[in-house]
Amino acid sequence: MPVSLPPRSAIVLYGTETGTAQDLAAEIARYLERGGHFALVDVLPLDSVSFKLLASYGLTVFVVATTGQGEFPSNARKFWTSLLRKKLGPTTLGGVRFAMVGLGSSSYPRFNWAARKLAKRVKMLGAQQVGEACECDELADGSTERAFEDWLGPFGNEVLRMWPPQEAEEAAPGLPHRDQHDGEISKWILQRADETDSQLPNAHPADSFEATLESNDRVTPASHWQDVRFLRLSTSSSVDYQPGDSLAIHPENMAADVDHLLSLMDWHPVADIPVMLIPNPAYDKPRSPLLTSHLDITAIPRRSFFSQLARFTTNEMQKERLLEFANPEFLDEYYDYATRPRRSILEVLQEFDSVKLPWREPPA
Repeated sequence: MPVSLPPRSAIVLYGTETGTAQDLAAEIARYLERGGHFALVDVLPLDSVSFKLLASYGLTVFVVATTGQGEFPSNARKFWTSLLRKKLGPTTLGGVRFAMVGLGSSSYPRFNWAARKLAKRVKMLGAQQVGEACECDELADGSTERAFEDWLGPFGNEVLRMWPPQEAEEAAPGLPHRDQHDGEISKWILQRADETDSQLPNAHPADSFEATLESNDRVTPASHWQDVRFLRLSTSSSVDYQPGDSLAIHPENMAADVDHLLSLMDWHPVADIPVMLIPNPAYDKPRSPLLTSHLDITAIPRRSFFSQLARFTTNEMQKERLLEFANPEFLDEYYDYATRPRRSILEVLQEFDSVKLPWREPPA
């Protein structure tokens, strides 16, 4: 049975392996809430919901990446499998309106296969598509984000036509207004932890071992767009393995980088407070392992990261510059600043030194 939701509610469902689809899903949610089209916008991975829930929302937006040879991401396969039941008929998703965003690479024969299969299947089950599908190709000019921004305008026009903006009070009587950054439902809650708790995990799995990188050689030509590497590792003792076994590498941020981040954010007063993520505990003091092993502060920031940073600076010049990087009209500047030179999150925070991220989100 459909659950009870405000009259104007939307849900953005994503399937991702690298996080790009999740980032775009959050951007769509902010767009829908900011425009006043919906009183409630939920953002969830596909496998966390049942297809029966879609009837409770006025609009469903799928953001799905294709992995491997036309496969669904690991957090979307259960949802996809549930749609293949033989007992489902052409009215199963009757009344459901959906939009589709697909992410892939045209270097693979089955380009955007997962999104195309999903769109075809939900239509067979009675769902109606809103606007044209967005097919992002990471090899095309402007990459994924250019295609996404080109699609967002026409999609917004369709949403405007079907769901004209309403005042918050009219759209959801009795519901508190939610700020745009509250649209995404977080699976984790950060809270203080008891250092004596025996359930707290160590930084690394029990069966992990240390290895030394002996060589790191590129095996694809320098002119090829893919940078494939052959790594040679050595260990102090022999390691038993079988053909087909996989090896997971747990990198760590350098201690100096972690200390620099603590200084930039004025987090030293709380650096020794033990924390854990609920319900899947990920605990330790900031240098080990939360900031050391779990949060990648050397990653290249996405555009949405800059718009979030702009909320935490009082320097108007730096705020304006951050918002420019987040603006799709200045996409080339974002690429020149962040993507092409592979500038890290830590390096961005070093340059925009007026940004101070609070340890906890302040109340709206």
